[in-house]
Amino acid sequence: MKDTEEQKLASKLAAEHHSVRVNAAAGAGKSYLLKRIAKSQHARFLYLTFSRQLAAEAKASFPTNAECMTAHGFAFRRLDGQTKLVNKLNRKMTGELGADLLGLEGGTNEKEQVIATLVAAIEKYAMSADERIQAHHLPEADLTTPVIERYLGYARDLWALMSSRTNSIPITHDMYLKLFQLRQEDLHVQYDCILADEGQDFSPVMLEIIKQSQCKRVIVGDRHQQIYAFRGSVNALDAFPDSADAVLSQSFRYGEQVAEFANIVLGFKRNPPSFTIRGTPSRKSVAVVGNPLDLPFEEGQHALIARTNAALFEAAMYITALMPDLKLSFESGLERFLRPIEQCFHLWSENVDAITDYPFVRYKSSTASTKQTILPDRPLSVPRKHPRR
Repeated sequence: MKDTEEQKLASKLAAEHHSVRVNAAAGAGKSYLLKRIAKSQHARFLYLTFSRQLAAEAKASFPTNAECMTAHGFAFRRLDGQTKLVNKLNRKMTGELGADLLGLEGGTNEKEQVIATLVAAIEKYAMSADERIQAHHLPEADLTTPVIERYLGYARDLWALMSSRTNSIPITHDMYLKLFQLRQEDLHVQYDCILADEGQDFSPVMLEIIKQSQCKRVIVGDRHQQIYAFRGSVNALDAFPDSADAVLSQSFRYGEQVAEFANIVLGFKRNPPSFTIRGTPSRKSVAVVGNPLDLPFEEGQHALIARTNAALFEAAMYITALMPDLKLSFESGLERFLRPIEQCFHLWSENVDAITDYPFVRYKSSTASTKQTILPDRPLSVPRKHPRR
């Protein structure tokens, strides 16, 4: 494929500047550009992304002077995760285990609620660039200042236990990524340049890993495709203002009509794109607004976009009922959509033993004063007793 003038300029800037950010339209060849940059320079590259699928595709197609992986996979390897973290990842923090580690008293449901709150605070902290767990990491609740201070003390105690790699106390993938960030490693010892793909969905902790290094960096993303803000992601393109800027406005994924429709929709945003998206004339694609059941599903391929998951599920049910032989698939699979629905159903049916995910575990008990009654007024230090394995 012949490079566009925009791709040539972005590649040139990557060779000349320490930091480059590329704002790209959907389907404009963001990963292709990074691969081209890696091929054009005699340097050591580290390609990082949030998506496992993108990391796998990059690993299969990038040149040998580039190591390609997710940020989590990179941290796992650097922390020798296969021998030191795998046992911690194979377990799940429970109310009983957490309460035993911290010396908390109370019933099973009470312990579950408090430990769920502490773990939620730790998970939010793990996504951040903060050095220490703070009050804003706690889930929103009507708590008095003394109770907040006790929660923070216990959250820091629990994090101290979870972050130790000498025990099997459970952690999550985001937590070991935070552990790696806290080491403040300068990756310039091993790499010359970091290539960040889909930068609009990087978490603050991922950005901090990049900022801590003296490596050159190329950040590509789409300011208007951020879909993981609900889990704390931020737009990396805004995190490096002192960068050379490039644009990829030519999309190879769809035709001119879809591009024209995208420009109209994005034009209603408070901060619309600074460029006009262009489609590929040879691609025959049509944008339709309205009832998805009016689409000619027997002809070609179709992609449905809705504002809510519920609308997509409703459309899928109707389409399946009318055309049972039609093949449907959800982007990124169904599990991440169905899991919260399943947890809501268990909550509604009072099947408390099946409620394991945050924030649903917080509602297993209706005791209003739970959070303030079972936190003992004790020194906020890690318990001296040996943690139960």
